[in-house]
Amino acid sequence: METVSDARRRFAYHVWATGEITAAIDHDARACALMAHACTADDVWRRRLRGEDTSGTELWPALTPADVRALAERNAGGWSAYLAGVGDAELSRPVHYVNSRGDRFATPVADILEHVLLHGAYHRGQAAASIRAAGAAPPATDFIVWARGGGGGRKTEDRGQKTEDSRQKTVEDVASPAQRPS
Repeated sequence: METVSDARRRFAYHVWATGEITAAIDHDARACALMAHACTADDVWRRRLRGEDTSGTELWPALTPADVRALAERNAGGWSAYLAGVGDAELSRPVHYVNSRGDRFATPVADILEHVLLHGAYHRGQAAASIRAAGAAPPATDFIVWARGGGGGRKTEDRGQKTEDSRQKTVEDVASPAQRPS
């Protein structure tokens, strides 16, 4: 991740894709558990970025689908607020934290942000596979779907011509008003 602008755009996609999957987990306990974990991990990493203690956090909590969606919405607002308050120089700052096993680490902000995005994509893929295995069609959450207009990206016409450039979209653009920083 080279700039905070890059991070904002990528987190806009992350927020959208997480919202799409969490809207589809009502009848799939495995998908719900996977997304409960992914959303909890998002929260843990954001708290670590702010220097908060995350020891004792249950990383695989038993949450209802409604609880998972509420956590995903809180995360969306949290990422929006966090990314609104940092500059490019912040990306190289080391974050000192203790992981769930009690091991101490120092990791640059940029690497943590990249991990959050990749971790979320991994578990969204697992949740989508679980939803499909249960006989339902999971929502399309590929980046290109978002970039073409699925949740705040580039709008397209039927013939695939772009009508709006998505490169300036950020997490603030796709967060609901309640999720946006004040």
